[in-house]
Amino acid sequence: MVWVRNKYDEVKKLTYPIILQGYLKKEISEFNLREYFLRILYQNYFHDHGHMTKSLSEIYRDIQPNLTGHINVYAFVQYYTEQEKYFSGDKITLGNWKSDDIQYTGTLNGNSFSHTLPGSRMTINKMPDGKYFFQTLVSGQSIEPKELKLLNEESTSFQFSRFQNEGSYEITGNGDLLFRDEKGNITTTFHPVTQ
Repeated sequence: MVWVRNKYDEVKKLTYPIILQGYLKKEISEFNLREYFLRILYQNYFHDHGHMTKSLSEIYRDIQPNLTGHINVYAFVQYYTEQEKYFSGDKITLGNWKSDDIQYTGTLNGNSFSHTLPGSRMTINKMPDGKYFFQTLVSGQSIEPKELKLLNEESTSFQFSRFQNEGSYEITGNGDLLFRDEKGNITTTFHPVTQ
């Protein structure tokens, strides 16, 4: 249940030995390891499909899960409790959006694959302490809220940092939410929805 119903990356990383053991014992196929477990972590930091194309060692270096085989239960319970307390408090929701479905294809171990994921749902909230956070829901999996920095109050644009790339979100006049990559190119458009 730690993985199935958890939205916090840090908890997923701390408890990764559960998944790793399933993979090493061949209870989890490499495809499922990459497509489900690693995708959830990887795509929270990178806007590509490297979880299917990079070597496992490269992915592990990029996302840094716990590979020790030991789980510090106290650490993940404490982290989870602190995060839940903060994010369950009062907040102002700036909007809810959804992107179009995502389709990608590739090759894994010589076998071709094609996969379509439902579009991501996105929410941006302003917390009582003045901080802004976005949160996504990808394939039914809630992703850890990530802090945004308000760049321009008039155009309601925000910036955030990830491990290797930076981008920004902008709420347009018609209510769409645009994601721009580090070069300023629009890579994803989210459309307003009711939550």
